[in-house]
Amino acid sequence: MAYVLPQVKVFQDFRLAPVATAGVLNAHISGGHAELFRYSDATEKEVINLGEYDSLSDTSYEWPSISTGSVVDLSYVKLYMDNAKLNYYQNNVGVGGAVAPVSGYPNRIIASGVSFADNGTSYPKSNVLLDRGAKVGDGVWVRGVASGVSYEINTFISGFIGAPVASTRSASSNGVNNKATTGGALSLDNLSTVINMVTVTPNKDNYDGSEDGYVDEYYTIEVIQSSADSDFTTARLRVTTASGLDNVASVAAAAAGSFTTIGTRGLRVIFDNLGDASSASAASEAADYGVSANDLVV
Repeated sequence: MAYVLPQVKVFQDFRLAPVATAGVLNAHISGGHAELFRYSDATEKEVINLGEYDSLSDTSYEWPSISTGSVVDLSYVKLYMDNAKLNYYQNNVGVGGAVAPVSGYPNRIIASGVSFADNGTSYPKSNVLLDRGAKVGDGVWVRGVASGVSYEINTFISGFIGAPVASTRSASSNGVNNKATTGGALSLDNLSTVINMVTVTPNKDNYDGSEDGYVDEYYTIEVIQSSADSDFTTARLRVTTASGLDNVASVAAAAAGSFTTIGTRGLRVIFDNLGDASSASAASEAADYGVSANDLVV
């Protein structure tokens, strides 16, 4: 009988290598380790409280709650005070400018030579008030002596009222859009259908229409009531302007040879009855029209 020797059979399975698992990285701190003590944080503020301040006692304080070996960042350090009563301005009698009550206002005082607060860029506070100036709510202690009796009051600032100052103005100058200078000129149109010996001479010496903006103007003068017996003062005139801004419903004419004011801007005319080179024909035409040769006629 054949004998089979014992044999070892080895089977090998192949598979893909597993994906490596990424490990958790540890935190890395670079630079110094800062410790904050902030006034704005109620918890941190409590551990840096230095206690009540006594202005009559010089006291040196250790840095509160500082850890051993720490270095203080002095550029970050600030000193805060709660409910502090600090003297930032003092005016002693006989030393500073006068401090006095305002007449009629028992709750106001005024100090000469000092501005307690800014009033725009043109009126800054006085330098003696440093970089802060007085503010609403600040305490005030006022003391005075009258007839040998000392009076004092502790109060606070409720507001500020600016002191009035005289207004100022600089010298006037010509505007770039101003009209150029112009010379005066005038002309006369006789629109009448009645011709007689009365002459009209306009005068511009006093005329000024710049206020209304009408340097150039056209005036119509109409006789609405005739004169009598060559007395021009008995006549009435109506003045109408092209702009409509210098109309006058009724104007009394001046005597012959005198100025009659036309409108309100200084224009004048002279009515006269001396006639001219054509006075003979004018008198004849007046007769043809059946009107007086020497009157202002409607």
